[in-house]
Amino acid sequence: MKKKHYLILTFALFVCVSIFLLCRHREQPLSILLSGEGTPKYSSWGYYDGMESQIEGAIPQESISDLLDSATIRKGNSSQFMPSPCFEITVVYGNEIYRVVVGADKTISVAPISNLDSRTFWIDTSGTLFEQLYSVHLENGGQAFP
Repeated sequence: MKKKHYLILTFALFVCVSIFLLCRHREQPLSILLSGEGTPKYSSWGYYDGMESQIEGAIPQESISDLLDSATIRKGNSSQFMPSPCFEITVVYGNEIYRVVVGADKTISVAPISNLDSRTFWIDTSGTLFEQLYSVHLENGGQAFP
């Protein structure tokens, strides 16, 4: 009887750990983290040399929307540093405002402006979101990062 009880507990533990690991590494769309009422409005800034140098992003609203909607992410590790170079995108849905930082190192952080301490950290699973943003930025006359 003890052996049967041990096997049931072992199996239950295995199932719980498996579910935890699968959920942690599951890909999901970036846009699922950004929600609110109405049509979102976007603004973007590019940073290089840390926070020392910034340029206004020349990325059209529709392009930002399309790129954020098509990006897939998975949970990443937290970081206290802003990646460099990176794009900071502000997403405004009515009263909801989000700050999305997309780094060249494939890291993404997302936080509501009302509580930046609650930011979450993600990995761009395609590894191309920053390059796509930068390419559109340059195509629309944006200044190149040095």
